[in-house]
Amino acid sequence: MIKNFYKTYGFSSKNYFICDLNYNFPHLKSKMDLINCKDTICYLDNNKQFDFINNCQKNLKKNGFFLFQYIQKQLIKKNNDSFDFNLKKDHRELKEYFNKSNPIPFLSNKHIKDLINFSKMRVEKSIFDLTTHTKGKKQIIDVNRYFLLRKTEK
Repeated sequence: MIKNFYKTYGFSSKNYFICDLNYNFPHLKSKMDLINCKDTICYLDNNKQFDFINNCQKNLKKNGFFLFQYIQKQLIKKNNDSFDFNLKKDHRELKEYFNKSNPIPFLSNKHIKDLINFSKMRVEKSIFDLTTHTKGKKQIIDVNRYFLLRKTEK
């Protein structure tokens, strides 16, 4: 699918890597200023997440940035009032994290802190983002968390 994508749109294949990050990390010839990682970490086995973040850190230039995101919480709307958006009053936390067709494990705050400490990168920003989607008659809110880390030389 990736090969078809870059051929169809005339993109250079050297800008794309096809790999399963649970098994290997692509060999990069040059270091990068920014690595952007959205909806990736949660799909990796817990022990491979440490390998992944270590490889990202190694492939950044000095003072380079690593931006990663994960879904920190999912809430479900209790009532059908589309104009009410009080997260505490009108929503409840989903007991089952994600739906059964996409069983992504929940990443605890402790685990994320362990990953950041292991990376030896400095937290530059921590940003929250809310997204909504609907499943049947239920409105689900994802509380996304983004961390912007910077590689520093000691």
